[in-house]
Amino acid sequence: MAKKLLARLGALFWRYYSVFLVLIVWELVSRFGVVRPFLLPAFSTVVGRTWELFLHEDLLFHTSTTLFRMFAGLSAAVVVGVPLGIWMARFRPARDFFEPLIGLTFPIPKVGIYPAIIILLGMAHASKISWVFIDSFFPIVMATYHGAQHVDTRLIWSARGMGTSEGKILRKVILPATLPSILTGLRLGIIVALIVVFLSEMIAGGDGLGWIMMHAARLFHSVDMFVAIVLISVLGFIIDRLFLIARRQLLRWHAEADLG
Repeated sequence: MAKKLLARLGALFWRYYSVFLVLIVWELVSRFGVVRPFLLPAFSTVVGRTWELFLHEDLLFHTSTTLFRMFAGLSAAVVVGVPLGIWMARFRPARDFFEPLIGLTFPIPKVGIYPAIIILLGMAHASKISWVFIDSFFPIVMATYHGAQHVDTRLIWSARGMGTSEGKILRKVILPATLPSILTGLRLGIIVALIVVFLSEMIAGGDGLGWIMMHAARLFHSVDMFVAIVLISVLGFIIDRLFLIARRQLLRWHAEADLG
């Protein structure tokens, strides 16, 4: 049992050794005064403060608030982006209408329109969720569109030749073939959503991890500032790892095809 545990810990270390190396350097740089602890508090200090805030402050509330906004906006982006991407790929009038609009609005820095969103929707959940939706929508719809556009037409012809209805072709042929691209867009959307929700809370304030960071920065509480930064990084890492596990399960057939 002990040998298995040590083997797993060793495998974990070598898999993420670069992360551990950065954390060790961070700790030493702060502890030995290479960088003033006020500017870069030791990693162990940040971890201890994180635990303290979870126990005695509202850090759990702020973390759950950030995650709620992120997943709400991301879910809306999936619900709208995936059907629209498939529709654009399979229906030429939809492609002719939406493709120029997406091409025009995709490059716009969405942070520039956030003040207008705040004026329209206020500074509570709605504006932050809306910004997450807007920014994560584009990678999802574009990935879905390009994936559905490159579905092998022979599969669709064969299904039609066997009398399969268009609805079943969509469910049984187009969606499974497009799923790898959808999940790639979703992975990008997750990262974008985390960044955007953090920025929205920094700008609009009130609550959330972004607000904690800005509030701590205004009060020159550098440790609390790094608590928010480290926590959003850890959350992003965990969500991404869980997503990759789910993706492997969903696309097991796809991985087997690649190996073959």
